[in-house]
Amino acid sequence: MKAGKIFLWLQIVCMYALHALIWTLVKPVVEVENSKALEIAFFVLSALVALLVIINVFCAFLSVFKDHKNPTKNVLAIKIAAIPWYVANFYFWVGLAAGFLNPFLMMGLPIVIALGVILTYFVMLSTSLYSIAYLIRGLKKQMFPARPAFIPAAIFHFIFCLDVAGALWLYLLLRKEK
Repeated sequence: MKAGKIFLWLQIVCMYALHALIWTLVKPVVEVENSKALEIAFFVLSALVALLVIINVFCAFLSVFKDHKNPTKNVLAIKIAAIPWYVANFYFWVGLAAGFLNPFLMMGLPIVIALGVILTYFVMLSTSLYSIAYLIRGLKKQMFPARPAFIPAAIFHFIFCLDVAGALWLYLLLRKEK
């Protein structure tokens, strides 16, 4: 889980760096001298975030088969740390969709909305899977008793905004378990 913890925090840092870069490219405070370098940095950071999302999904999948400590505290911290990013992300995609309200660009609006939802969902899902994997492993290995409250807590991890509540709920349910 140490590698997963490092990859999760790296993903958060890169997500914030990518947003800072996007806001620099979209609405420059001052005239940017070397915009080509910023565009290259944008693509590099985008690729890095995508790679970290894939690595986190893979690490979470592997953690189902491997013993590790309870990750719910770390996942909760990650989710709370990512709240400002999600707010800025929502604002960015709404602004981008508003740019497509031109009659000539209206056909591209569903694509922009779908792209924003899908990309944001994969980022959210990559942070949730560690808790779900731990829950699956714990129930499979009978590390803690099965409770009906695990079902909605796990389902909340797959719904926007409720994922933070699900992470908190699962943390509170599992904090005393071995």
